[in-house]
Amino acid sequence: MTKPRTIYTVDALAGSGKTYDAIRWALKEAATAQRKTVMVFKSIDLIEQAYADAINVRLQNGWSSRITEIHSRLNKVGQLGQTVTELIQAHLSEATTSNGELLMITEAVFLTFEHWPNPYLWTCICDEIPDIAPAIKTNLPENHNLLTDYLKLIPMGDKYSEVGFVVGGKDALVAIAENPSRDEVNKVLSPIAKRLINPIYQTYVLTEQFNRVLHKTGEAKGRQLEMFSLLQPSVFGKDGIRDFQRKDGQQDQASLAFAEVIIMGAGFDISLLRRIWPALNVEFSPHQKIGRKLRYSKHTCGNRLSIQYVFDTDWSKSFANKCSKLDGDEVTNFEVLQLTCDHTFDKQPFVYLINKDREKQFKLDFADNGEQLPNSPWGLNSFQHIHNAAILSALNPTPTHIGFLKYICQSSDVVRDALFHSQVYQSVMRTSLRDLGATEHVQVVVPDRKSAVALAGYFQGCSSQKMALDLTETSKAKTGRKLAKQPKSRQQRDRDYK
Repeated sequence: MTKPRTIYTVDALAGSGKTYDAIRWALKEAATAQRKTVMVFKSIDLIEQAYADAINVRLQNGWSSRITEIHSRLNKVGQLGQTVTELIQAHLSEATTSNGELLMITEAVFLTFEHWPNPYLWTCICDEIPDIAPAIKTNLPENHNLLTDYLKLIPMGDKYSEVGFVVGGKDALVAIAENPSRDEVNKVLSPIAKRLINPIYQTYVLTEQFNRVLHKTGEAKGRQLEMFSLLQPSVFGKDGIRDFQRKDGQQDQASLAFAEVIIMGAGFDISLLRRIWPALNVEFSPHQKIGRKLRYSKHTCGNRLSIQYVFDTDWSKSFANKCSKLDGDEVTNFEVLQLTCDHTFDKQPFVYLINKDREKQFKLDFADNGEQLPNSPWGLNSFQHIHNAAILSALNPTPTHIGFLKYICQSSDVVRDALFHSQVYQSVMRTSLRDLGATEHVQVVVPDRKSAVALAGYFQGCSSQKMALDLTETSKAKTGRKLAKQPKSRQQRDRDYK
């Protein structure tokens, strides 16, 4: 067995300044040791925020190292007629060992790179923990053969199979992925083909479900092509070295991997990456310099925080659509949560996290005092003037995808902590809780007991309790029948509570 690959970590709380610290470390290394660093961010907003900070740091210190941001909002992307990936490739082709620099790109683009040119020249810093378990779901009950003809299954037990290729299958999928003729059908299939052929992913299927699609058994609506990918450590380069000739004609050797990889993020120890990658010959070690100058190592604002939850049942999209009885009226569980927000926040401003399929109506209902958070809320500072938050979003993965992750991690609680509870924490930390000078009380509404318990674990001294509602919690299916009487208004509920 080869020696484990070491990845360095910065497990720091949200708002503690890990990005701030990493930027200063990278720029100092660029100026004093000619280190080249690429920082990978979850969003363009975060890049723009970090880029502005980096420019100020360089100016304050009198450094001259190059700082470059490359993303789709830049004017030059449209003016030059090149894609973001092509601009990054062009930038990397100019890289030399003689000049330190800092490059900033998005995670979405970084994960499209099958091969990073000369990775040994670069240190890679992931500003947040990468998504290592994306899924693909597409409805192809009749035309699945446009993809499945090129695939074969490699069983990995009784339930799941790894996706491989028949002879010539990978070449056919490459043609679909690249789609040089701009075929409209291949345009739809291209993202799936790109994932399947990308060597940084291994992709799996539920064998029974895949065979239903393949053999057209069962109802058409149940024959959806669903695949589960696992990001491999090779995203940061391969093990081994290669021989090459330097410009002066001398022979030399270079690593096929990044010089150093640093992954930052709150709750690293509960992440899927931390759970899964050790089995792929990876070991983790805290970075010895980034993170030594953080603003805090534990939250001291717990006395400002009140957490209220509504349901004992785990929150999910399915449960949100089912019905319970509130004040004797049958309403959907999502409506219960929405009415709770209405009562708790009244007219006070609040931020909220919600699934895309519900955002339009909720935005209309709370247009005066609600501000929607992006579904990737990491790192944003633009909401810290707000003192209230609500979590209405449910886990986005399908039940089949969650089942696969449970199979890999051997625990449903581990999956829920990694996917949902970490997002709850990040969303709540967009509020004034990240402002060390704030003293205002912060109210948070979360859907279920487990979310409340997980969130309270970050904030010593906070209060956490179940909402005092006249609620009979059930999982009765929604009938679609109009209620004989409407649920009580907020004013009626206020009188009842008093």
